[in-house]
Amino acid sequence: MERLTARDRGHAYYKKCFEEPCIGGGCEIEDCKLKIDICENLARYEDLGVTPDQIREIDELYTEKCEEVNQLKKQLESE
Repeated sequence: MERLTARDRGHAYYKKCFEEPCIGGGCEIEDCKLKIDICENLARYEDLGVTPDQIREIDELYTEKCEEVNQLKKQLESE
């Protein structure tokens, strides 16, 4: 998924608000893509039914399991 936000000095912002036609001066578009993208992305996360902390935990567990599998592969190759 494309990252829609960036951070500057600890604050998140929508990168496209600093491109044409708005260029950081406020919304110039009636159907602002920011609002649409925010709602769509939020809905995707809410559809999952998990919190950001739970996603981080799942990612950490997945990484640990991948490392375990790699270790087992190395052991099997060395036998």
